[in-house]
Amino acid sequence: MEGLYFDPLHGNCLRRIRTVLPCETYRVDGVYGNDEPNEGEHWYAFVRVVSRTDSKWKLEVDFAGKPIKKKKLLKATFLLKKRCIRWEDRNVWKKLYVNARQLV
Repeated sequence: MEGLYFDPLHGNCLRRIRTVLPCETYRVDGVYGNDEPNEGEHWYAFVRVVSRTDSKWKLEVDFAGKPIKKKKLLKATFLLKKRCIRWEDRNVWKKLYVNARQLV
């Protein structure tokens, strides 16, 4: 699940997901898009894997680090074969292909 994601519903912004301790916990780092207050300001969230199968992971995401989010705990599903995260509000974050040479 680690990687860079494209969020089409909130200012077409980049989201970064990385592993943190303990296992099964991830951190999302994002910014507010041009369709939200505080444009360009950083926010974060923590992802907990609730269950997993070979094709999908059920997630709970705590947006406590996003101060202007009304609902703090959201559910989502990571679809491995489709390389995306589907949110309960029907938004879909698509995982981007990235090569290390792009980041130097």
